[in-house]
Parts: sequence; structure tokens; C-alpha cells
Amino acid sequence: MSVNNIKTQRIKTPFGEMLLGDHEGKLCLCVWAKHSKRTAIEHRLQRLSKEKFIEGNSPLLEEAGKQITEFLNHKRTSFNLKTELIGTDFQKEVWSALNGIAYGKTETFRDLAIHIGQEESVRPIAAAISTNPLALITPCHRIVGESKGPGSNYEEKVNEKLRSIES
Repeated sequence: MSVNNIKTQRIKTPFGEMLLGDHEGKLCLCVWAKHSKRTAIEHRLQRLSKEKFIEGNSPLLEEAGKQITEFLNHKRTSFNLKTELIGTDFQKEVWSALNGIAYGKTETFRDLAIHIGQEESVRPIAAAISTNPLALITPCHRIVGESKGPGSNYEEKVNEKLRSIES
């Protein structure tokens, strides 16, 4: 039986509720509660970590909530948290590359594909980004489509608001 469950906590933000998860002292989950892929992200985390979610609190979750609030209030431009990316090697490579996009900057899916040497993998890269388990922390909001036009779904509306914070 598992002894290191994933402690989860919900926090309220100006852009909606977020669900945070602490796995063995590392932030492994930071997703918008209304994210269309949230259930898939949660199932992947539980399957790959072999852990269950339990509601709880921890110093890490408190610190993550504090840093997220600071970021959303223009008082922080980066995060200082221990994190754990739980996914396939390809997903981890894509998510790690997101951290290379500077605060206030954006890249297209194609830019990121070229950056990681996967020029023919734009769609798989987009799929990996859509299931990023660490929103804000691993800044998927800095990726824009080729058209850079306004989005219509929940995630893109939130991403537009986040990019406006950084401009």
C-alpha cells in the first residue's frame, strides 16, 4: 500500500480555482480546476506515481499558493519551488523546454519544436503542452498559435490574461 500519497489543495485566484498537488515534497500538480484536460492529467499522475490523491496541506502547498498569488499580483516573475514532472520522457522534454521561454516573451508551437530539435513534431508537442501538469510554474501560457489570434476556450482565455500580466 502507498505511503506517500499526493496531497492536494485548492486555491482561489482571480482567474479561477487551481488544484495543487504535493508528491513527496515536490509540486507535481498545478492546474486550473476548469481545465478541459484536468481529469486526464490527474489520472496520468496517479497511474505513473502509483499514488492516490488525498486532501491536505503541506508547507510546499502553502508556499506554492503564496508564490502563485505574488505572480498573479505582479510581484513575482519566476517561481522558486521544488517540482516533479510526471509524464513520458517526451512530455518532460517539452515541459522542460517551456521553462526556457523568458518572462514576458512568447513562442509558437513551431518555435518550440525547432528549439528542441523536433521540427516535425508540432502536433505531439501541442498535445504535451495541453496536458502540462504545472500551469504557471512551467509556463505553457507563453506558447501561442501561429495566428496569435484570440482563443475561444477556457484555457486560451486564461492564457491571454496571463500573458497580459507579463506584458
